[in-house]
Amino acid sequence: MALSLKGRNKLLRHWKEQNGNCAICGEKITRETGWHLHHIIRTTDGGPDTHRNRVLLHPNCHNQVHSQKLEVVTTGFRKGS
Repeated sequence: MALSLKGRNKLLRHWKEQNGNCAICGEKITRETGWHLHHIIRTTDGGPDTHRNRVLLHPNCHNQVHSQKLEVVTTGFRKGS
């Protein structure tokens, strides 16, 4: 995604809307930290592949979301049910 202009624009839009911060830990996302574009509602569970259903997370934060079954919300996270 980062190699195409459309993919770069998607990432940049998310990054700007999140003020350059991870939606989980709130720390800055940089090229050095890396990032993952996370679907809030998984597409395999019927979630749309739309801007409103995605957030940028650090790779480690993304792993925690999946391993600890955390639910990402727009202001942070809460335990999944």
